[in-house]
Amino acid sequence: MLPQDDKYRRSVRPLLMLAFLCLYSEIQSQVPSGSDSLLLINPDELFDPREIIPASLSDVSLKIPGTPLRHGVSSYDRNPLFYDSLKVKASRKLITKKLYDYLIVSHEPSVKKEITRSSEAGYMIYSGKRIRNIEIRRLPVFGSNISVPLSNNPNSLEKILNATHINTNESIIRKNLLFSEGDTLSPLVLSDNERILRQLPYIDDSRIIAVPVSEEEVDIVVITKDIYSLGGAFRYSSMTKGSASLFEKNIFGMGHEFGVNMRYDSDLPGSPGFGFEYNIDNIARSFVNLDLYYFDGLGEKTYGFDIKRNLVSATTKYAFGISVRKMYTTEDLDTLPVPEPLKYNLQDYWLSRSFLIDKESVIRLILGARFTNNDVWNHPFILPESYQHLQKYNMLLGSAALSSQKYYETNLIYGYGRTEDVPYGGILTLTAGKENSEFKQRIYAGARISFGQSIKSLGYFYTTAGAAAFLNDGITEQGLLLFRTTFISNLLYA
Repeated sequence: MLPQDDKYRRSVRPLLMLAFLCLYSEIQSQVPSGSDSLLLINPDELFDPREIIPASLSDVSLKIPGTPLRHGVSSYDRNPLFYDSLKVKASRKLITKKLYDYLIVSHEPSVKKEITRSSEAGYMIYSGKRIRNIEIRRLPVFGSNISVPLSNNPNSLEKILNATHINTNESIIRKNLLFSEGDTLSPLVLSDNERILRQLPYIDDSRIIAVPVSEEEVDIVVITKDIYSLGGAFRYSSMTKGSASLFEKNIFGMGHEFGVNMRYDSDLPGSPGFGFEYNIDNIARSFVNLDLYYFDGLGEKTYGFDIKRNLVSATTKYAFGISVRKMYTTEDLDTLPVPEPLKYNLQDYWLSRSFLIDKESVIRLILGARFTNNDVWNHPFILPESYQHLQKYNMLLGSAALSSQKYYETNLIYGYGRTEDVPYGGILTLTAGKENSEFKQRIYAGARISFGQSIKSLGYFYTTAGAAAFLNDGITEQGLLLFRTTFISNLLYA
């Protein structure tokens, strides 16, 4: 630790500055010079430009990393990229690392105190520019920091773990992009796409960075960091009851997920039971996901599949789902002296169409329809009010939703470190339909409203309220009232 005495500082600091300038010169000599089209640093060592949001376009050349020299002013001035590069270089040797810590004060805190930053904000100054090139950068799982992607310092154990993991293939990352080379940059599309990447089961965090190369064009750098995809789980209830599972969320970096599970319960027949699940994400760049599953044991046999395409972004027009599930089970009903095999065939189909009314405020009208059919064989004797999942029924529903929703980018809410997307805005949903069962016919009606917003001085509020019920000859059945509110405060520093 260096002494803090002022006299000592005055005598030693010139020597430290001389050593520091030598380090500065070493880094500066590696930076290319020339025309305005050249970047000030290798594209492999990019800093997220959205960390600095200029007050006006006239300040862009001074504040956005990677901006060329203009008007005789070096963009090293107030440029956080330079200091990040300097820190990485300095950390290679003990003496230069101490020099950096002694002389440089961090330019930008890594944690945001308030939940107020819109995910689109950092892209607004590039809106309308042409995308010239798209580069994919994939960081190691351990020892890397997505906020400072040029920094990679894994320890010995982390190196071993990195060697046992296959990073997501570049082609898989590219097929999850909503934009292509030659497209016009849309802040809404890029912010949605960054969130989509983070939602992938095999991606821990992502950044999409726009780097200006001219007045009309930008290059896009997509940075991703995988999760460690191999894992397992064990649940212990007693010596005779529990479960264990093993899964791989990213087989050979292809974005496919495979898992096996075992459940045991000595009180049930067919113990232990074994099953598997296989998921293919985003088939042929259609954003259609396929999930296959199978389980046999503990008195039941279940298998089926789900095909689903969600409204992944504000610009997605169509979404749908098809789910078919078959189950053979022995269930001990009060009405049966001896348990009998029961057979189910549950089918669920839904379709949605989204209309983007206003791109600026992301106002959408979403219309949807859903049909559910539950077919049961070997039907035991049951009453209309009991064992509804064993009743033969079908239900047809229609819905309409008016949505205006964007996202804040923040962290330290649900987890530590990774970027989190918190919605703000509102949505109103109305649903109505009819159920036909073997015992009766009834009408379903429901409404729900949700609203979220950040108040800068307080924090983030999210409230949802709703009501729904079945109506049978004017009598309400299975009614539901919902009211929930959530408050997330700004970070408090000690």
